[in-house]
Amino acid sequence: MGRAALAIPLLRGLIEVAPEMPEAHYLLGLALRDQERQDEAIDALRQAVALSPGFTTARGALGALLGVTGHLNARVEQLEALVALDPNTSQRDVDLALAYAGVGRTDMAVFSLGRASEEYPEEAQVYAALGRVWLDIARTTEDRVALTKAIAALQSIPQATASSEALTLLARALLLAGELKEAVVLLELATARYPLDPSAFSELAGLVAQEGDLLRARRLLVAHDTLTAHGPDAQRLARLLRIADLSIQLDDHADAALRFETAVGLGSPTPALLVRLANAQWRGGFPTAARSVVTDGLVQHPDNSALRALQRRFE
Repeated sequence: MGRAALAIPLLRGLIEVAPEMPEAHYLLGLALRDQERQDEAIDALRQAVALSPGFTTARGALGALLGVTGHLNARVEQLEALVALDPNTSQRDVDLALAYAGVGRTDMAVFSLGRASEEYPEEAQVYAALGRVWLDIARTTEDRVALTKAIAALQSIPQATASSEALTLLARALLLAGELKEAVVLLELATARYPLDPSAFSELAGLVAQEGDLLRARRLLVAHDTLTAHGPDAQRLARLLRIADLSIQLDDHADAALRFETAVGLGSPTPALLVRLANAQWRGGFPTAARSVVTDGLVQHPDNSALRALQRRFE
């Protein structure tokens, strides 16, 4: 049993004795969150904030958890309160503005960031957020004015000190404007600027693949997968299949088999994925493994015609 699980009954006991202690409710909320009991965690954190409205740490944890669980408007309310409680922190303004954008209130997002840029003219994160908001508007509405504003906001950040995220955002904006060469240069910089923005590797891989350098595109996608390996399984599955497809194009079926095998390990593989894995193993020089995949697949999907066909072929 983990520490969070052990802490929950102790904290509940403490709350019974001292129900007006906001710190106890806050710690209970964190413990419940760590046990993935999200609704209970939200209730506990709400209680902490109700008891102590100025408890910014609890309010920040509540806002983050509301965002994770999809309660985006409720998250905005918490971020608005945090800005009011702590008005002299640019990160608060950035978080609120991006939350506004996330619920479709782009006018408020732009207004908040415009005000923040006046209060914090040297803060690169404000201009990066403003560029992101304008870029999202340009993508969804095909608004060239919004695209111009996105580029202007992002280009206002000195390239020598711009974060990987800001460089990647500017590259996306320039790609939308048709500036391919400059976008590639920026993505090259973004993949070497720490802390890394993983999406820079994926973006650059797509452009490199279009130019025909499939080996480098694969290396970039492998780096992207490494940086994001702990994300949602559905997203990782798509990344692994993309890498495997490049490996097949490179006639590297052993590597494709490795990617398919990792994808299968994510759980609940489809018959189509098992077929692709078996084919890659067969062509990569692993016939015994290929036959085993087909045999095991037919246990789960006895009527699948593609697996049956592979079984006959591998005999």
